[in-house]
Amino acid sequence: MQNYYKITCSYQGTNYWGWQIQDNGPTVQGHINNVLAKISKCNPEDIKTLASGRTDRGVHALAQVFRATLALEIEALSLKKAMNSLLNNDIRIVHVEPCESDFHPIRDSISKKYVYLFSWESSELPFDQPFIAPCPKVLDLEKIKKALKLIEGTHDFSNFRTLGTDVKTTIKTIYKAEIQEAEQTLGPFRSKRPVYQLSFEGDGFLKQMVRLLVGAIWNIGSGKIELVDLEKALKAESEVRIGAVAPACGLYLHSVKYP
Repeated sequence: MQNYYKITCSYQGTNYWGWQIQDNGPTVQGHINNVLAKISKCNPEDIKTLASGRTDRGVHALAQVFRATLALEIEALSLKKAMNSLLNNDIRIVHVEPCESDFHPIRDSISKKYVYLFSWESSELPFDQPFIAPCPKVLDLEKIKKALKLIEGTHDFSNFRTLGTDVKTTIKTIYKAEIQEAEQTLGPFRSKRPVYQLSFEGDGFLKQMVRLLVGAIWNIGSGKIELVDLEKALKAESEVRIGAVAPACGLYLHSVKYP
């Protein structure tokens, strides 16, 4: 008999080649599957997990949601404790609950939120480098706010993706895009440099879409390109790349909403 669990996990992506199992190196899914196999006393190949979406190498997650299919029937809290006792310290299980077999973490989601942390000042502390991306130039925040308003809405984001995942459509809706200054506190340490958080909430995201949007926003904020260039790129009338892929270390899968 198969048993199904909806699991929310948080992880630091620095040491992993993304969520999805691959041959290049260790992955979050691969490690979780190995732990579930130990708990279930089966082979890792017998464990089936499906996440709300892939995160790339070096990208973090505050609340990644996945469905686990196990031959083992176990109380939700016991499964959470068992997993956390075996997982690496950079992966934590936040919540576990039983679910139906037809629960689909991707199709059933109604929105997903990513945040991106960055600073254009170098840090005097060595602790935050894996978590806050370095921005090469001082940015005009008012220009960035105008750019984020342009990003909101329904657009063809084919100019803001990299190949690697088959998708039915490149048209996505961004419900909210905003920037705010983030308070940087790591334990007892507080940095004096400004750290900014970009937030994107939408119905779905393409491969590296957020990091490409961040790269474009940085170019607008630094005056390298204008708002009209972003407008043209969002219309996708021709292939155009208006920004580089921003570093992975600043990106976090923040949350996934379900009905």
